Amino acid sequence: MNSLTISVPGKVFLAGEHAVVYGAKAVLAAVGLRCAVKVKSGTVDTITVNGKNYQDKKLIEFADQAKTLWQEFQQNGNFNPLKQWMSGKDSLIKIVLGESLIKGGKSGVVLKIESLIPMGAGMGSSAAVATALGAAVGLSGKELDEAVTVSERCQHGNPSGADQATVLNGGLVEYQKVDGQKMIKPAEFNHQLPEFILINSGKPAESTGEMVAMVAERFKADQEKLKTICSQISQISEQWLKGGNISQLIKQNEKYLEELGVVGEKAKMIVAEIERIGGSVKICGAGGVKAGAGTMLAYHGQPQRLKKLVKEKGWEYYTVELGVTGLSYEKN
Repeated sequence: MNSLTISVPGKVFLAGEHAVVYGAKAVLAAVGLRCAVKVKSGTVDTITVNGKNYQDKKLIEFADQAKTLWQEFQQNGNFNPLKQWMSGKDSLIKIVLGESLIKGGKSGVVLKIESLIPMGAGMGSSAAVATALGAAVGLSGKELDEAVTVSERCQHGNPSGADQATVLNGGLVEYQKVDGQKMIKPAEFNHQLPEFILINSGKPAESTGEMVAMVAERFKADQEKLKTICSQISQISEQWLKGGNISQLIKQNEKYLEELGVVGEKAKMIVAEIERIGGSVKICGAGGVKAGAGTMLAYHGQPQRLKKLVKEKGWEYYTVELGVTGLSYEKN
């Protein structure tokens, strides 16, 4: 096998986080922070990842047990057994490679993962790594999408599927689930996107799965309120596409996310500071309450004022390209 590099971007939600789980329309962008997996020939019936050997049989057994636990979670609502099974540092590697082998992926390869996408920051790191690993062992098309779906479900419980759709396809993506079917198409804007800054509010103490489950539990007794909020967020996604006032849309979206209860005090402090100087900012992933809320999307009509504030406050930030290429292959 010739040496090959698989490259997959991260992602951010421009609008629609959390609400997309309940059928709302979301708009996402692939971002210029990428996960790369270098591939070369290895030992038969073994996949080596970052120097560690994984036997095919063990990988498949791990994936099968994870899927069993996910099915039990769907029946009884108890995520803890699956969370415990997936708690190892290399669980993501094992679940996606095991499922990839089940779906016809090839072993006998040596893989090296190098990623610039922050983990646990709401930027689609797990979906990007899973997509890159599945592609690295030869999956593509439906089989790759299904393997990544299994990986994302076993890590996050009931994800929307928007992350994997965006990192796979790249660009700007319009995403919605209608009657369980994924509706994915390139997002067509009536305007050019301005400059944004991505601010790291800190790694959340909660996992994506825990945040998704928390929203579901919070609104179990008030489904109508949840539907109303999700409908409002879906309308914000529509306005993004139609050229609405970006600053106002970001502010409104953040307000609804705070109503969902997914924005902690640390992130709210960042919101207050940026709005004080006439800017707008919102979380752009699952969020977090106990500590940080992951990556936040910030905008100001005068970008230098925003950058000045960010530097004064000492916040970690990224200026990255939005709408970059999705899954790509490069021969070395």
